[in-house]
Amino acid sequence: MNLLEGRFEDGHFVMGALRVPVLDRQQQGPGFLGIRPEDATLDGEAPARVSVIEPLGRETLLTLRLGEVDVKVLVDQTVRPALGTEVRLGYRRERVHLFNQAGSRIGP
Repeated sequence: MNLLEGRFEDGHFVMGALRVPVLDRQQQGPGFLGIRPEDATLDGEAPARVSVIEPLGRETLLTLRLGEVDVKVLVDQTVRPALGTEVRLGYRRERVHLFNQAGSRIGP
C-alpha cells in the first residue's frame, strides 16, 4: 500500500499541493492516506512523473514520483507511458484508507 504522510485539514488530506477530500471531516492534524496500487489511476489531478516501468505480464507496475514521494500504480499491460513522462495521479475515492499519526485506521 502507498502511504502518503500529510495532514487532515478542514475535511481534506493535504500533502504539499495535493488536497484529497475525505469523508471523516472531524479528523484534524497529522496522518496518512493509504492507496493500494490497484486503486490508483492515471486520470486524476495530481501531477506525477513516471520513474520506473515494471512489466508483469497482464499488468504493469509503474512507480511515479509525486513531489518527494514514490507512488506505485498497477495498470493494464497496454498502458505504457515513457520514462520521465508527466501523468495525472488519481485514485478510486471509495477505496482510500485513512490512518491517524499512530497508524490506526480512521473511519469504516
